[in-house]
Amino acid sequence: MPAGFVHYGGDVYCQSTQRVGSNLFDLVFQRYTPAGDTLPFVNCDATGRFTNGKGVPFLRSKVAVKRFLDRDGLTAEELEKMEAAMTESKEKAIVKARVGTCDTTLVDSSHSR
Repeated sequence: MPAGFVHYGGDVYCQSTQRVGSNLFDLVFQRYTPAGDTLPFVNCDATGRFTNGKGVPFLRSKVAVKRFLDRDGLTAEELEKMEAAMTESKEKAIVKARVGTCDTTLVDSSHSR
């Protein structure tokens, strides 16, 4: 698994980073081969919509990734696992942001994206 990323769904991994001094999180979704090489999101624009012949190296929203993965026919169970991965990624970012402040309590994540 790529450092700092959690498995999201299919061959997509997610990294969540909390902005300094904020309750906002920035997301990055990337595709990886089993060998750890990155793959582009093919036939896709930055919003996850189908764009024939275009590709992007990463996506920045779960909506864009869902659009991309929906074209691959994911099951409901796989979609639930993706949501669990999003929660795990966010919790890791919160802990990482708190390490420098010695406060390891989790923040109410209901106000973030």
